[in-house]
Amino acid sequence: ISIEIVSNSTRQLLQWLVNRDVDVVICAPVVNGPMEINAEPLLETDIVAVARPDHPMIASPPTSIAGLFKYPIATLLVEPPYPAVLREEYGIDLEAQVGRVMCPDIGMLVQVVSGSSRFFTAGPRFAFAKEIAAGNLAVIGIPLPFRHLIQMHTSVHAYPLPAVTRIRAIIRDTFAETRAALQ
Repeated sequence: ISIEIVSNSTRQLLQWLVNRDVDVVICAPVVNGPMEINAEPLLETDIVAVARPDHPMIASPPTSIAGLFKYPIATLLVEPPYPAVLREEYGIDLEAQVGRVMCPDIGMLVQVVSGSSRFFTAGPRFAFAKEIAAGNLAVIGIPLPFRHLIQMHTSVHAYPLPAVTRIRAIIRDTFAETRAALQ
């Protein structure tokens, strides 16, 4: 088995999957995805907001989601359902937020947020576990109305290819360990 890990937009990854340029895609659930793709749930967990320990929201957490977004956020590419929920249910236009920073990967996101008391970010707790344990980031004490969902997507033509079946087993085992560690 040869494994190459690539990162790109969900749309591009799914197109590669349909074209059979890749065999497996791990991403958020896809709404109205191509019919020739199977999806299997891997993980569902809470999303937390985090910032440096000296960020003002750590000492005095906001009492509402709107209060949270009075501060600049650093984000990865945000999946479409989240901005829609923020806009429709809380009146927050994430795209128009002043001071918002977009980071291309999680490593850079963590560097930006842990390196500046200006920004906060949000994501699954496991993405920030090392920085939280080291005291570089702290959880902002406000519950967020989102869940982090990860699915494994494969082409309907990928099974029963032995290599894809084995990769699927490795991915499922890895996420089972992550799920156990979160509980």
